Amino acid sequence: MEGNTDLKDVWELQKIDTDIQNLEQQKEKLPSELGPFRQNWEEVKQGLDEMKKIFETMQVERKAKEGELASNGETIKKYNIQLYSLKSNKEYTAMLKEIEGFKQKNKKLEDEILELMEKTEQYSLAMKEKGKTLIVQEGAFKEEESRINKEVVEVESQLVSRRDARNKQKNKISPELYQKYEKIRRGKAGLGIVAIVDNSCGGCHINLPPQIVNEVKMRKVVFCGSCARLLYWAEN
Repeated sequence: MEGNTDLKDVWELQKIDTDIQNLEQQKEKLPSELGPFRQNWEEVKQGLDEMKKIFETMQVERKAKEGELASNGETIKKYNIQLYSLKSNKEYTAMLKEIEGFKQKNKKLEDEILELMEKTEQYSLAMKEKGKTLIVQEGAFKEEESRINKEVVEVESQLVSRRDARNKQKNKISPELYQKYEKIRRGKAGLGIVAIVDNSCGGCHINLPPQIVNEVKMRKVVFCGSCARLLYWAEN
């Protein structure tokens, strides 16, 4: 407890420091608001990329089966020509069996190719829809990014203004009292001076003795015996 002084300037400085603290927290928090928009965009993009890979795999598989189908067809043609040059029934029967085997393979390949064609067509349509969704999500992300960037600029402008006000307000306070306030503020989550509320400390809420309350009303520099913050009597 020290001699008489007016703590109003310290109280006003605390208001400015609280504004600065809130603005800094707001600035730090703003980029995190973009997270869900980025995540939605990236998830759709990742999903589309995976669909493209599957689509490409199906196309490669289809081309391989079409190549095998064509090769089998050429073999069947060749074997059909060779049938006329065979001399024994045994050779003729064996060749027919070979031809039938390739025909069965081709029938299976044709079914598989048809199935792949249907799947690739479905995937192509699904990818177009996914692409539309990606454009929407990217647009939402860009719009939110623009909004946040504008808010950051506005918050930074307010910070410059409040920091300038702080420097002016700080100069109104004696260096000794300012240093005490700063030491307390840094150690008490940004709150160096608090008002008395219902005869209790506005910081730790401990009930204050009447003598302490009266001394604070007289604008004496008084510290809370519990949390060590400066105490202030707000007229209103």
